[in-house]
Amino acid sequence: MKFAPPMHCSTFFGLAIIAIISPPKVLAESPYETFVSSAGLTLSGDGALQADPDRDGIPNLLEFLFGGNPTVVNSHLLPTLTSTPSPGGQNLVFRYQRNTAASTAVTQVVEHTANLSLPWTAAIPGQAGVSLTVSDVDATSEEVTVTIPVAEGQRFVRLRVIEAPVLVDFADFVLIPEGSFEMGDPFEQQGVIGELPVHTVTLSAYYMAKTECTKEQWDDVRTWGLTNGYSDLYSGSGNGPSHPVHTLSWYDTVKWCNAASEKTGLNPVYRVEEAVYRTGESRPLIDYLANGYRLPTEAEWEKAARGGLSGKRFPWGDTISHSQANYISDESYDYDVSTTRGSHPTYVTGQFPHTSPVGSFAANGYGLFDMTGNIGERCGDWYSSTYYSSSPGTDPTGPVTGTGGVVRGGSSFSRAIACRVSYRHFFGDFSLRSFIGFRAARSQLP
Repeated sequence: MKFAPPMHCSTFFGLAIIAIISPPKVLAESPYETFVSSAGLTLSGDGALQADPDRDGIPNLLEFLFGGNPTVVNSHLLPTLTSTPSPGGQNLVFRYQRNTAASTAVTQVVEHTANLSLPWTAAIPGQAGVSLTVSDVDATSEEVTVTIPVAEGQRFVRLRVIEAPVLVDFADFVLIPEGSFEMGDPFEQQGVIGELPVHTVTLSAYYMAKTECTKEQWDDVRTWGLTNGYSDLYSGSGNGPSHPVHTLSWYDTVKWCNAASEKTGLNPVYRVEEAVYRTGESRPLIDYLANGYRLPTEAEWEKAARGGLSGKRFPWGDTISHSQANYISDESYDYDVSTTRGSHPTYVTGQFPHTSPVGSFAANGYGLFDMTGNIGERCGDWYSSTYYSSSPGTDPTGPVTGTGGVVRGGSSFSRAIACRVSYRHFFGDFSLRSFIGFRAARSQLP
């Protein structure tokens, strides 16, 4: 099998295959042969194997890239991409074969885009109408079929294979629907600045991690990052693998988000002078049109924390107790109705901070855990106490500059007043606090 020269486009029965490999090589001489074998992917068809053909600068061990508007089934060519009509558009049907053992040995991401100059979108089963089926071919191999609903017109699909297993998984995120909510404190809590006026905010749909980032997730991405350009990614701390990671600067968290994006084949969100932000401590530009991981905006955080409720102090209602969250209870606030006082008795015996494993309490209406207490959560915005008086009504991303980075949600070290969903706090970007961690978000792209 030979590869086409740079930028050569061959067509097989209406299926355009872009190849950017030079010089031409036969498969037996390919540096990818060993990995192809270990990944268990069945390869056939001239030019099917590519090395970063979209030239996005993200190193890929293996990539298939198909273009055009295919209508003819290529039964002899795997992977194959075909198209079937659907109401209002078409379904792209992408098939490939793999060794059964490869389904857990490597991470395989199918992505699509309308134009090679646009970001790639991951085809996630169960979201945006995407479906995935796996059928046995024989005792050792299986065929994967991914169906992607798209609009009419040109589409490109690729299979990205990543060697390392991934702990950060899109299945750990939930879709927060587009729409409006009332942001701010409807109770006008005395002595708390920055939570007024209550104002209507309209947000586009986005994804939010179900839990705070755990120490296990942090370590997994950090280990990968240290050998892939993220040379100063901080180790962080945590009371156990399933506890939230903490003692991180704002810069650490956004670099980790970029590393997690690159590790899982997504487009990094944070950039400095057009380059992917991997090292240093410079406030990067935030590309909300990239499909990678990022910190939520402050408005995204509050809407997600409210869980679909309106005008409430907490994600579940107007009172709080140790049965609902990990925080410090006392008699100072009439809405703190816990029968136990002080730190949470279940977790105070551990080392400080007295965090609990993520997901230890009931989820809110959106299926998110620990939006109150446990660990404070960094947002992407600068903080300003007067921002609510002038913030945009649609998809606000915070002031241009401010006192420090926004932190939301309270922690195991917080009292009830700081655990309210409207409560706003801030810390410097360089601050390393044992009661501050984060949870990731992602934009929902068309």
